[in-house]
Amino acid sequence: MGMTDRFDDQKFVNAPYLFADYCDWSFFKEYGTKIRYRKGSMINSLDYSDSIFYLDTGRIRTSVFSDEGEEKIILIATRGNLFNLIALASNIPDSLCHIAVADSVVYKISKDMFIDLIRQDSQKAINAIADLSRVVKILSSHVEDMAFMKASSRIAKYLYMLCQEQGTPTKNGIRINIKFTHYEMAIYVGTCRVTVSNIFKDMEKNKIISKENGYCIVNDVEKLKERIIYL
Repeated sequence: MGMTDRFDDQKFVNAPYLFADYCDWSFFKEYGTKIRYRKGSMINSLDYSDSIFYLDTGRIRTSVFSDEGEEKIILIATRGNLFNLIALASNIPDSLCHIAVADSVVYKISKDMFIDLIRQDSQKAINAIADLSRVVKILSSHVEDMAFMKASSRIAKYLYMLCQEQGTPTKNGIRINIKFTHYEMAIYVGTCRVTVSNIFKDMEKNKIISKENGYCIVNDVEKLKERIIYL
């Protein structure tokens, strides 16, 4: 079954990127502790199982690692978003790692303070539930894609979702306004960088995508959608 039947006329809400398009968490700056992280720094959830973070600037990816060091991206937070929300659910440390994709400024507050703050404002509580729901959607999408799609279809779906959420129409097609590496793509869709590179080369050969000043341009959205196939 193709993707077209299922997702036309809908906005993808399970892309890996969390965008601050409806929740205002900037009050964290009044109550939280400011921390700067350089690109590549790691924030281990084991050390912050009782803390919630607000990302003021930069970009943070949340990943899990195997015992052999292989990485799988769970989600990527952009400025204005919260991360480590799993701390709300339990005091038990988890194995998630948060990595600064760029130089980032975050504000940290304790879980207890966060709960006290949202108790005082029902809209903040609703926003927290909405953010947790978005994470659940992302995780359920991961499970579905890994179970029922080949790597080539997962990559095509990922590009299509980014077109939906972060695409700008241009004369050459839709420009995805987020730069990403083949490595980032590989650890999100669950394959290797070489596979991603080969699939991108094939898409470029077939005039589905191209590169422009470091950005990915989707030149033919319909051809891209045709590559999103469920097993």
